[in-house]
Amino acid sequence: MNILYYKKKLILLTVGILTSYVLPISSVAANSTQVAISQTDHQDRYSLRPAEFKQALAQTDSSMFVMKSYVENIQKQPEIHLESIQMIQDTVGSDMIYHQKTAKENASNWGGVEKVILETNQNIIQFNEQFQSQYEKLSMAIQQKQTGQLQSHLKDLSLFISKNKKESDQLIRMLKEFQSNIEADVIHLKKDVNILMPIINCETGWISNLQNQINTNHEIIKKNKDILWDLISSGRANKDNLADTRKKIAEAEANIQKFKASLSGIQSDVAILTDTQNNMTDMVEAITVAIQALQQISTQWNIIQVKYEAVLKAIDTIDSEMLEWIQSDLTIAQKEWKDLTEYAEQLQGFYTNERE
Repeated sequence: MNILYYKKKLILLTVGILTSYVLPISSVAANSTQVAISQTDHQDRYSLRPAEFKQALAQTDSSMFVMKSYVENIQKQPEIHLESIQMIQDTVGSDMIYHQKTAKENASNWGGVEKVILETNQNIIQFNEQFQSQYEKLSMAIQQKQTGQLQSHLKDLSLFISKNKKESDQLIRMLKEFQSNIEADVIHLKKDVNILMPIINCETGWISNLQNQINTNHEIIKKNKDILWDLISSGRANKDNLADTRKKIAEAEANIQKFKASLSGIQSDVAILTDTQNNMTDMVEAITVAIQALQQISTQWNIIQVKYEAVLKAIDTIDSEMLEWIQSDLTIAQKEWKDLTEYAEQLQGFYTNERE
């Protein structure tokens, strides 16, 4: 997986967020009329719109596809035995068996992480439902200049925003712990493979063929998982191209499984550990991008919360012109939250179909 490419996309996203949130005020001040300054200032400080969620959502859901696939592969790995290897001490062999068992257990924790990620994405959909239900009340309060009612409805939404940000932050901590465990497993498995490889080479001279068979198919899997990732994160995914990409991944995975099934003894054990190590190494990269994407989601909730709180603090001093601007912004926000929800539902639909 080209982790640098996805990191670069997230860095550009972050720069875009900070630029749109901080810079327009000074830029417009230098080149526009006072009216334009006022409009830009209002949007920067008081907008009720959903900000930049889409790219972060796409990266998060793409990561889920990739992580889920790697977890399934790890869980399918047969247990190693190491019984026929005379050159390995009992304690070393026991450690290897324990490392594989632990790796499978840690990978199985994906189920809990997956559930929370889906819930975090669902928070956007639920906030939209809350926003749409409050829209008429907010609009009525603005038209009738009932600032007390406006304040009450905005507080309800602000509490919802605060809850969503908190849950996003909790998920990030959970995912970092998951990543830490997987990284430790990769270190152990790599060490185990490095111990076994010289033994194979010494006894059979077969190490090169084993590595080539696994690595060739693994590269096909990586390439097509990158394609899968890009299709989803770019919004170009559909049933046909997803099915075609998944078919290529499945064929390469089947080739590896067939190859491992033809082996026995130490060769089989090394093949199993090598395949597991490859899957877990790539999964760490996917988790890294997922964490960065979720941090962007948390940042978006924070930006929105700051703006809602700014409106609440300004309630007592709001004039007719400001109320008129809020009404206009509210109308735009209603559509943008709806559009974002449809996008989130589309991504969830892709993932739900993948699970079935």
